[in-house]
Amino acid sequence: MIETIFHDFGLTDYETKVYLALIEVGEATTGEILNEANIHSGKIYQILNSLKRKGFVSEVIKNGVRKYFPTKPDEILDFFQDKREKINSQEIAFNKILPELVKKIENSKKDPHIEIFYGWSGLKKAFSKEIERYSGSGCLRINGITNYDRHPKKFVDYFVYNLFPIREKFKIKIKKIVDESAKNNPHEKRARIRSLNYESVITFNTISDLVIVSIWSEQPIFIVVESEDVAKGFRENFELLWKISN
Repeated sequence: MIETIFHDFGLTDYETKVYLALIEVGEATTGEILNEANIHSGKIYQILNSLKRKGFVSEVIKNGVRKYFPTKPDEILDFFQDKREKINSQEIAFNKILPELVKKIENSKKDPHIEIFYGWSGLKKAFSKEIERYSGSGCLRINGITNYDRHPKKFVDYFVYNLFPIREKFKIKIKKIVDESAKNNPHEKRARIRSLNYESVITFNTISDLVIVSIWSEQPIFIVVESEDVAKGFRENFELLWKISN
């Protein structure tokens, strides 16, 4: 019950385990946290840093020893206020690019086919259309990837354990522009990766005549556009960003 609620809050499985472990032991070192949470030591600092950013954990140094302690549950209400503000900022960000997206579609020589999907089932439906294009000789271009810790685990697992192996099987060319925070994400071995120092709640996947606009809000939205002309416009925009990325 508690774990499910924290997952709904946006915490990963590991973040939930660490926070609940700290609730049990109070102020603790990383070693004590590991014993209580029963997780792999290689992830502990990454998890704690993510929890600190979300406001669930604080730290203190006593006698040269760094210790961590949980934020009081009633203080986590600030976290929900931040989430509301983030959702509002996501809506503002999307509204800024919406005219450009509409313009690309209106300027298309052919009428594009557009579908909008929502949530977990929507993700699978949207990306099944991408998989259909893997048999071709084109390049998959992806722009706007952020740290996977910011997304629900099952969404991340879908890409890492389902989509990535299919891409590898078809040996398609892949180019990704990611946020600096996403450099350590699992990536396909065949992918060429560059980064820009920015955070985005929106990712763009373009291959052949297909564009998938993924909006990573509380309820993820996937806009699928099937149009040669629209896809051409997105490819051109991607290549301009590719030239200035690191």
